[in-house]
Amino acid sequence: MNAHKEPALSIVLLTYNDQELLAGCLASLYENKYSINFETIVINNGSAATLSGLKNKFSDIRWIENKKNLGFAKSVNLGIPAARAKYILLLNSDTVLLPDSILPLIRFMDEHKKAGAVGGLILSPDGIVQPTCRRFPMYLSGLFGRTSLLKRLFPNNRFSKRYLLSNWNHKNIRKVDWVCGAYMLFRKEALIDVGYLDESYFMYCEEIDWCYQAKKKGWKVYYVPQARLIHSHRCDTYAPKKIIRHHKSMYRFYCKHLRPAFGLQTLMAVGVSLKIAGLILLYLVRAAFTNLHKTLKLSNKLSTKSDWHR
Repeated sequence: MNAHKEPALSIVLLTYNDQELLAGCLASLYENKYSINFETIVINNGSAATLSGLKNKFSDIRWIENKKNLGFAKSVNLGIPAARAKYILLLNSDTVLLPDSILPLIRFMDEHKKAGAVGGLILSPDGIVQPTCRRFPMYLSGLFGRTSLLKRLFPNNRFSKRYLLSNWNHKNIRKVDWVCGAYMLFRKEALIDVGYLDESYFMYCEEIDWCYQAKKKGWKVYYVPQARLIHSHRCDTYAPKKIIRHHKSMYRFYCKHLRPAFGLQTLMAVGVSLKIAGLILLYLVRAAFTNLHKTLKLSNKLSTKSDWHR
């Protein structure tokens, strides 16, 4: 990369207490040697661990230091104004880039001037396609979402399939309502026109909100599977704090964009609270069984070791 040459791409990464994951992400980015000039901006969102080793290793990266965790949207919004390129790639730090992770997205944006944002195909480390684009949530979407009771009881119901786009193989380019912010290329012109991410979302649904507003402004959002990336996901995805934040953000989206009447808004608040309680209970029961299973396995191993000579 030529630091004096205007970059064709700005990459914005947010890190929070995930130094090892960030190191892997940055290594994959620079090892691939993409044939474009790009700049990288990393926002350290108040991590407890020092990042001095990474700063020394990746000396051409621009670092923005937050004293505390400001949340996803507010932190990303610090990186966007610092970006010099016309395209801005928003990446999660728990991703690993592949040789085709970037260029297909840029080519598509070059050819489709009304594309405000595009996302690529996201794979889990074992090669399974992660669902990363859907339709916009509506009033009844919560009843048929990925973690809903109806989805668990009737996994193949047509309402869930329509909302989650699960009846589609994700192998072809498609105009969609929104794509996942873990791997999302923005056109900076669209960001300026629509506005940056809504900072009232601490975490989750920022990209849904932005895509919803972009669509009202005439911009389009696409899914481009020719671009691929590996997303590791943390094992605590369904931890109670994340469950609460995700559903609070969904509730905010409903209230902001669907503007339900007071009675319906109250009913939705009760429904969201009950769903949060149910998911947290399910998480705690699952965690208890997991710990019990580990304890029994350890007990059996110790018993086997103590009895080997008998």
